[in-house]
Amino acid sequence: MMLFTNRTNTKSGRPDIRSSFMAWVKAVRLQFHPMGFLAYWLGCAAALETGTPFHSTIFWLGYGTVFLIEVGSVLFNEIYDQETDRLNTNRSPFSGGSGVLVEGNLKPGAVRLAAWGCMAAALGLCIIAVFTPSAPPGWMVGIYLALGFILGPGYTTPPLKLSSRGFGELNVGITHSLYL
Repeated sequence: MMLFTNRTNTKSGRPDIRSSFMAWVKAVRLQFHPMGFLAYWLGCAAALETGTPFHSTIFWLGYGTVFLIEVGSVLFNEIYDQETDRLNTNRSPFSGGSGVLVEGNLKPGAVRLAAWGCMAAALGLCIIAVFTPSAPPGWMVGIYLALGFILGPGYTTPPLKLSSRGFGELNVGITHSLYL
C-alpha cells in the first residue's frame, strides 16, 4: 500500500487509507469529467438527428474509452507538470494541477502506473468497441479513438508537449468539443 501513498496513520504507522483515497479523488480531478460526458452525450444526440441508430453498448464503450483516456491524461499531466505545479501558488480545482505530487500525497510511480493502467483499459474498451457487431466500421472507430490516445496525453506528455509549445488551448478546444 505504501506504493500508492506517502501518508501514514500517526497512531498505527500503517498507510492512511482515507487520505490516500482523497488524494486519488483529487488527482483524478472529477470536476472536469461531467463536461466531457455532456459533450459526448450531445454529440451522440446530434448524430441521432441525422438518422444514425443508437446503440447503447457502443455509447457506453465509447464513453468508457474517452473517460479513461481523459483520466489517464490528467494523471500524466500530474507527472509531467510537477515543476510548474511547484511554482504555482494560485492552484485551484480548475487550474494548475491537483498538487498531489508536489504536496507529497501520492508517489509519482503510483500515479504513472495508474495513468498507464487507464490507457491500457481504454485500449481494451476500444478493441471491444471495434469488434462489437453494431459498431460502425472498425477502422473508423480505431482511427477516431487513436486520435484521443495521441491528443489526450499529448497535452503535456513528451514528445508532443502541446501545452509547452503554445498549442495547449487548441488541444483542449478540440478534445473537449469536436473529439468528444
